[in-house]
Amino acid sequence: MKKKLVIVVSLVTLAIAVFGAGAIYAWYSSTQSETGHQFTTGTLQVSVNNGVNAPIVKTGMKPGDYGTAANWLVQNTGNLNSSLAVTFTPITSSALNNSLMTAFWIAPDNSHTWHAGDYYLDVASNTFVQSSSSTIPTAANNTLISYGGKTFSNTTATPGGTNAGYFVMYYELNGTVGNSVQGSSTGFDLAFTLNQSQTTQNTGL
Repeated sequence: MKKKLVIVVSLVTLAIAVFGAGAIYAWYSSTQSETGHQFTTGTLQVSVNNGVNAPIVKTGMKPGDYGTAANWLVQNTGNLNSSLAVTFTPITSSALNNSLMTAFWIAPDNSHTWHAGDYYLDVASNTFVQSSSSTIPTAANNTLISYGGKTFSNTTATPGGTNAGYFVMYYELNGTVGNSVQGSSTGFDLAFTLNQSQTTQNTGL
């Protein structure tokens, strides 16, 4: 019995030694790869008149003159959602400032004329305001000087991506202004700024 017991113990010891020596066993396994992960930043780029500066030049004006002074094509050629802001630098001081009535608006339908649904600049709120009127609202008509140094913004008035919009200026020189503005001139600069309108992105996780 002792001899058999010694043999059994020896076999067990040998088996343990074999396992310890690195015997190979084919356990079940399954693998699936998920490749190509990457992160890419978006772009935000404002384009006005396709990059061509087009200043307004009106000469020989007289009382009663009116019309559309300019149409600036404004686009977001990037791929991020954005809001548009328009800033007027201080208006050149002159006798003409308080007599030259103006209206500025965004026409998102790509037209150059006023339509219901357009967004006009409201000097009281410093924002774009959408109108349901088929004619330019009274609140849209203001003296040129009243825009000086102001920035107007509203996310819903933003032309973006492939959808272009026109920023339009209408003017009218008061017909009763008389001689006070003879030989007078005024001017201003515009800055169009696109601001990112989405600060975070929901991944859905």
